[in-house]
Amino acid sequence: QEAPTATASIRDENSVCASLLRLLGPDQDLCDFTFIIGEQRERLPAVRAIVAVRSAPLRSMLFDGRFQQCKQELELPQWGPRAFRHMLEFLHAGVADVDAEIVLELMQLADFLQVEELKSHCKEFLSDNLSPETVATLLAEAVRFNDEPLRKRCTEFFLANARVALKSPAFCILPEWLLCGV
Repeated sequence: QEAPTATASIRDENSVCASLLRLLGPDQDLCDFTFIIGEQRERLPAVRAIVAVRSAPLRSMLFDGRFQQCKQELELPQWGPRAFRHMLEFLHAGVADVDAEIVLELMQLADFLQVEELKSHCKEFLSDNLSPETVATLLAEAVRFNDEPLRKRCTEFFLANARVALKSPAFCILPEWLLCGV
């Protein structure tokens, strides 16, 4: 029998807007534009004003003059639809219930779109749920984010679980200078 997959319940409890939007539920009639995400070109509806308020890069993209010519659609092919859908849930309602498999991509997306609350929740979840299979990838992200506490946590976990962690394919792609630092 498979072990249950860890999940993260990411919540922005202090947001009045989030509280109101949770009451409304997902109402696509209120959405006024569509993101086209990933190679699959999945269409994800959103409320332009809400995502613009919660993310400065999205605000820049959505209110750029070129966007006006795109018939209310914005393509972001570099992101996966699952992670982007969860990010939109968080931006609209302050809540995103995600499985462990998608949290890393969601954290990278939150970093790219400067959604610091979401990024922080994702980092906390990943740090609390380190495994020999994920420690190398999260260590690389900790270095990229210049996050010394997360880097230290990953290094300590690796040293305690080195025999198993070294078998992870992710360790093969870490730069030599980072491996020497561990």
